[in-house]
Amino acid sequence: MKIINIIHFPFNYHLLENEEPSVKWETGNGNWCGIWQGNWSQRLGNAILESEYEIKYEVWRPDLRADKVYSHTFENGLKYRLFPAKYYKYLWGIKFRKVAFSKLMIDHIDKQIKQEQHIILHINAGFRYHDKIILDKFYNKVSIVAQSYTNLQSSLTKEKTKNLIKYIHRRLIWSVYDDYYKKLKYIIPSTQKGLETIANKYNLKIFYRDNLANFGIDFSVWNSIISKGSARKILNIDESEFVFFHSSRLIPCKQIDFMIKEFSKIKNKSFIVYLSGKGEKGYEKYLENIVRKNNIQNRIKFIGYVTDEKLKNYYIACDAFLSCSKSEAGPFSTALAAHYEKPIITTNTGIVYDLLQNHNSGFIINKDDCSQWHKTIARVLNGNKIPVCPKEIVDDFFNWDKISNYYINTYKKVLKNRT
Repeated sequence: MKIINIIHFPFNYHLLENEEPSVKWETGNGNWCGIWQGNWSQRLGNAILESEYEIKYEVWRPDLRADKVYSHTFENGLKYRLFPAKYYKYLWGIKFRKVAFSKLMIDHIDKQIKQEQHIILHINAGFRYHDKIILDKFYNKVSIVAQSYTNLQSSLTKEKTKNLIKYIHRRLIWSVYDDYYKKLKYIIPSTQKGLETIANKYNLKIFYRDNLANFGIDFSVWNSIISKGSARKILNIDESEFVFFHSSRLIPCKQIDFMIKEFSKIKNKSFIVYLSGKGEKGYEKYLENIVRKNNIQNRIKFIGYVTDEKLKNYYIACDAFLSCSKSEAGPFSTALAAHYEKPIITTNTGIVYDLLQNHNSGFIINKDDCSQWHKTIARVLNGNKIPVCPKEIVDDFFNWDKISNYYINTYKKVLKNRT
């Protein structure tokens, strides 16, 4: 059995400019392209290849710098391929969008299907034009399983409007969604609530999970071998300071701007917020301007991308972890906070939110009501303790051995249904 897990978006080389890639090639046009480890697809492949099953696993990805197909096989047998891609425009409702797409990848998928008898394409369930092209061409030729990385139900919610132009725009989008989901057969969900309606409408097979996430934590890497005090000494953080920590890409859907504004309303309390991660330069500047305008430079600190070791120290050193996103799959950052037994304040989206809610842990904020941040932060700084999910529950939920078996069994069922 061979799994080809297809990532629909290319690396953003700008955001990764301070990180050395694991594998690097000089291209024929005087540039270079490379591979960074750590994405969900590769983590999943690494875990599956540790099992006793005979499985081949590959990750395929479009790349805007590649001038040909670049391929690297890691020691565990995982093969990673980059395909030369360009931006193409497509019609989305009555507007044009652009997507990085590799026509050469389509050709290679075609060849693989002809060469391999037991092959599965693993694509994105949330609509992506790149995956739509793959689905349109191959849905009747090969087994395809689609993974949802966000709340699938929310992406299919039909918002009403009295504006005729907006209505036409949305109707056209809905028709594309309908065509897309009618061709899908198998879904690996992120959050597992409210999927029955979608499953029944499109005759989808949903591979629900029992008490486990759809991605795991490598406990050998994300261990905690130093104390909170030692971590603070390494990071030069005052012992008496109340420390909030947030880790994500700096992009609009994370709602970091709203969170910063709510923090600016907190007066007469001592605290500091560390924000790790990077974003587009324009958006980073926008966030920094909010901090300056509110004169809270001494309270909000942007630390950019940091090494795993330093990131680990920030987790250990903090008093509470923040996740303020509008839409999430996990996220992995909040899963790590739960693993480190950190009090968590999070919006009501993603797998970790589900876990915390099921175990009466964390402080939960409505993702559509940013004003709740001010009240919640004030509660915490006034001494209200945030309930923490027991570590044994968290680590069992994110155990890669259990999770990889779930995926293997899912793939086997998909293949069996095709034969």
